[in-house]
Amino acid sequence: MTERPILTMVILLVIPVLIIFHQERKRFRINKIFNFRKELKRIKRKKFAKVKDAKNSTFIGITAGKKQVRTPDNAKHIFICGTTGSGKTVALSNYIKSGVEKDYPMLIVDGKGDTGERFYI
Repeated sequence: MTERPILTMVILLVIPVLIIFHQERKRFRINKIFNFRKELKRIKRKKFAKVKDAKNSTFIGITAGKKQVRTPDNAKHIFICGTTGSGKTVALSNYIKSGVEKDYPMLIVDGKGDTGERFYI
């Protein structure tokens, strides 16, 4: 290889350029089919009304910005999801506690079975 330094330099420069060109071509083909940025701009984000009445709402948790998260008591369904340690059990416990205190009928489905231990009456 040292006998042909020009060939070595060409190989070292051309191969990375070809790899980058190939990746950009694939990305261009995908963007031609579906432009993610354009589609995300078209999505209309739903504005949620803030729950101001603490008496007719349930405290679910606190956001990273230290703001309270509340749901109205007349909510028909609540879906709680998140990663490990995000506070799903705490949110559900707060909701169950509020429902028991206000004597609301509830159906709670807990596949793991650890939520009901605290509220068994």
